[in-house]
Amino acid sequence: MKRRELRPVCSLGMFDFAKGFLITLVIIGHTFGVFEGYLDGEMGFVSAFLMGTGTIGMFSFFIAAGYGIRKQPAKKCFQLLKKTLLLPYIYTGLLTPVLLATVYYALYHYFPYGATESLHLLSGFALGQFPMAPYFGWLVYSVGPMWFFLATIGGWYLLNFLLNRLQGKWLTAAVCASGAIGYIISFIGKQTLIPIPYCITQALVAVPALYLGYIAKKYKLLEKKLTWWMWLTGAVSAAIILAKIREPFGMATQEYPLGPLSLVAGYVTGYLLLYLFVHINRINIFPINVFEAIGHNTMYILCLHTVEYFSPLWYYVIKRCEGRLKLAFLLILGIRIVFITLLLCLNNLVIRYGGVKEIFGRLKQKFSNTTV
Repeated sequence: MKRRELRPVCSLGMFDFAKGFLITLVIIGHTFGVFEGYLDGEMGFVSAFLMGTGTIGMFSFFIAAGYGIRKQPAKKCFQLLKKTLLLPYIYTGLLTPVLLATVYYALYHYFPYGATESLHLLSGFALGQFPMAPYFGWLVYSVGPMWFFLATIGGWYLLNFLLNRLQGKWLTAAVCASGAIGYIISFIGKQTLIPIPYCITQALVAVPALYLGYIAKKYKLLEKKLTWWMWLTGAVSAAIILAKIREPFGMATQEYPLGPLSLVAGYVTGYLLLYLFVHINRINIFPINVFEAIGHNTMYILCLHTVEYFSPLWYYVIKRCEGRLKLAFLLILGIRIVFITLLLCLNNLVIRYGGVKEIFGRLKQKFSNTTV
């Protein structure tokens, strides 16, 4: 079997297989989530397992994101985050409510209800809320998968702030404190039912994971062999998570069944999972190459997945399948894959021809020449 060397340390391409595999699991897990309350037995266990794996995968995502962080002035850091994460978040937040209202009208031919649902969702994007929560009697929907964008923006900017002002043990202590503060705020929020906007707690909890990725790049840790006690720590961490697999656990929902221990287990297991993916990525076979191609477009896929994530079409499909849940599951997953693939191909086609402005410019010029 042909093997290739690890990509250069400064390249994020080495994580494409990991990102592609994990984003696929996320989409499958979210499809199981549509059937919440319907699943039991084997299907229920598979759903719980996928959600648990997806939770660990989110820690891996943040660690991989941290690999791209470098200390820079606050203004440059903000400009980078604005271009790569904030603007896609805003565009997705504007498009998703419009599509939601359109699908509601197409299915039920009743515009007021669809418009109200869209306003609930739009307010969620405006406040960066996850999970959904009431604000003064108005139910604000969650931003869905886009919580990852907000948490990365907040965590990245805070870590860059710390890198510019602290170093050594003080930096490590500040990073750990950020994670602890995030956990405490999320715990208080859960107990008091006070909504916390803009995924602030998720961003604080993400800082240690981002820092772990930053350290891994700085000291080239992913290229070094792990000692036996590191694997043992990872096995214990995985056992901790699997022991509570039936209980809600996730950075997104701010649910940690074993308190701070769940977070520590998530960081350790997320790092080891990423380590395994990076070394599996060296094997040059077709399935891995497919996941690499998917991983290269992870951010686009996450935006497109968010657009269809809130669609009422999924519940319409379940109703039409009349209890045939496996058929409904396959239909929903298939529609999601086709939707994401088609729009991703369209996006790549637009990029290939120089962007929307370039395409319209060419069409305008061609139309002018034709009329003359």
